[in-house]
Amino acid sequence: MRYFLLLAGLFFLMATPQAQYKTDLRVIDESARYSREKKFKTWTIAAGYGPAIPFTDITKYSLFPSSHLDFGFNASISKQLYPSFAFELQFINTDLYGQKRDVYFEGNMMDFTLNLQAYINQMVNFPGPINDRWNFYMKLGIGMQAFRSRLRYEADDAFIKVSDYSNETWDNRYVVLGYDKLNPEKKITRKGEMIIPLGAGALYRINNSFDIGIESTLRFSYEDNMDNILSGATNDRYWYTAINLSFHPGKKSIRHSKWTYR
Repeated sequence: MRYFLLLAGLFFLMATPQAQYKTDLRVIDESARYSREKKFKTWTIAAGYGPAIPFTDITKYSLFPSSHLDFGFNASISKQLYPSFAFELQFINTDLYGQKRDVYFEGNMMDFTLNLQAYINQMVNFPGPINDRWNFYMKLGIGMQAFRSRLRYEADDAFIKVSDYSNETWDNRYVVLGYDKLNPEKKITRKGEMIIPLGAGALYRINNSFDIGIESTLRFSYEDNMDNILSGATNDRYWYTAINLSFHPGKKSIRHSKWTYR
């Protein structure tokens, strides 16, 4: 519940400028006014970097880790369907770590998602960017994650065996996913699961070709395997926040449609 409250608060903060400002009250240049008959840029290529914070059965913090923090890379391509909506394909690659009591898990995550972006300030009574510089959006998607994960002891970094947690003393398999269960150093096919990202972002227009922004998403796993522990009441998830640089291919003199007025 606290993660939904966090996102709700983020959405509120992003929507608040709409209560304070209407679309820029200057005379709008005709080249910035949206029309289906005009040509605007509609493609965006973006890349960014930021922290990834897992929430699993063996993470001891409520919101932010006190010590270990992993960072990940993301890349995306999106197509604007209308100034207020876009479809996005996004890829994220990040390491993950969680520790509780005497054990910890370490892993690497790749996820691929198809997302719908809804631009808040393009849906109000005076649609358009705020002060000709700011856009705020929410996003929801679905996709697949593929990860490797190993469970280890905090004291000596030894890999944990199935027999350490069961009466099956003969079972010498290791508690790993994406690694050989008899050799935890050997990589095999990653474990795949469905994932649902939910988040929000803010964009600042540098010029007609480039934007810079921040985006934060909670990425919910369909299952409970990320940390190799299956005893939790909820499925595993992680929180990813990144600073992104966006590029709009095309002529420098032409705006992207999400930066237009109606």
